[in-house]
Amino acid sequence: MFTNASLSFEAAPPIQVVLRYFLSATIFGVVLALFFLFEGNRVFSDLVSQLIATHIFTIGIMASFMFGALFQMLPVVCGVSVNKPTKLAMRLHYAFIVGLFLLLFGFKSGANVAYLGAGVLLGGAFFIMSFVFLYKLGQIHFNNASRGIFFALLSIAIAIFFALLMLLQRAQIIDANFYLSFKTIHLSFALFGWIFLLISSVSFQVIEMFYVTPPFKTLYAKTLPIALFFLLLLGIFAQFFSFAFTFLYIAIALIIAIHSLYSFYLLQKKKRAASDATIWLWKLGLMNGILFALLFIASFFTSVSHLLLALFFSFFALSIVFAMMFKIVPFLVWFHLNKEGYLNAPMMHEVIHPKAIRFHFYLVLITQALFLLSNLFHPLFYLSSFLLFILFVKSFYHVYHAWHLYLDVLKNGAKFDFNFS
Repeated sequence: MFTNASLSFEAAPPIQVVLRYFLSATIFGVVLALFFLFEGNRVFSDLVSQLIATHIFTIGIMASFMFGALFQMLPVVCGVSVNKPTKLAMRLHYAFIVGLFLLLFGFKSGANVAYLGAGVLLGGAFFIMSFVFLYKLGQIHFNNASRGIFFALLSIAIAIFFALLMLLQRAQIIDANFYLSFKTIHLSFALFGWIFLLISSVSFQVIEMFYVTPPFKTLYAKTLPIALFFLLLLGIFAQFFSFAFTFLYIAIALIIAIHSLYSFYLLQKKKRAASDATIWLWKLGLMNGILFALLFIASFFTSVSHLLLALFFSFFALSIVFAMMFKIVPFLVWFHLNKEGYLNAPMMHEVIHPKAIRFHFYLVLITQALFLLSNLFHPLFYLSSFLLFILFVKSFYHVYHAWHLYLDVLKNGAKFDFNFS
């Protein structure tokens, strides 16, 4: 069960560590929307375009949001102190961005040197970040959130290992044997072991904390990450020894569906009656998680569009990440200014107004609906891509505005005076 006593704010990193990654995520969101507008209908059929779009989303957007959030949540929620977080975050951030652009260039051009550069920079950034966090988490007694985060970090390390093998194959340094098996393992650990497991692990704490809901059952919270990671490990052997492949991935889909339903149920039981658009984003994301899981199971028995699966999983992740962003960013501004003793630290609703969050929710909902319809009527893809562009421009504005509001109070604000003499 969550308690305020379980939180540790003393070791929280400087605000720029988190906001820097969040800003990068929103910028890559704009890049993705512009890429869609430029590529147009080719995205529906061109494998290279799909590969580029997938990695802008998973690395540029999701990994930026998630690593930024981890720098904040590991000290606060897990009680893990990262040494010199600013230096670590900044150096890895540069490698992360340059490595991603090299990867995208490699996909487009097929240049071997781009693949190798991406492998060194991106692989190095992911491995260093994962190792530092895993090492710190290994020194503490796990709570429900930290246990899941530990397995999520193990999953992204495994996903990156198989990604590096594929890059070496693309660069023609090693034979292309088992490429499709490596691809399936990479996707499984990246999507289910990293994105889904990290979101679900964080939800064990933040749903109860933000929305005053009943807690997740302790046995459930302990079992989910272990069970999911074990199934993913079995999936590696299933690729090479051809056993129980369908059963394993149906079991993973059921875990996603069960967790989404359970989380939705808890949100319905929230004790705060006040309307909050972030909870709408959570519920939208969870409904997408349920639909993705059902379609994923159906795909083993009938033909299901991979683009449709990608759309539901993407909006599952994106909706929930937006919900957490709108909670984390205002809190960070308020917390750090209060910690430094400023009298005029803005309240959370003054950093990002609730009306702006409601507008954001409706924009996410309409954007997804148009992307769905564009599968039937391709010209709508341009309109949905334009709305995605607006969505991420607004997201960038909210994070940028919060950062400059913080700087303005630092420069012009008045501090508490504790000198009573």
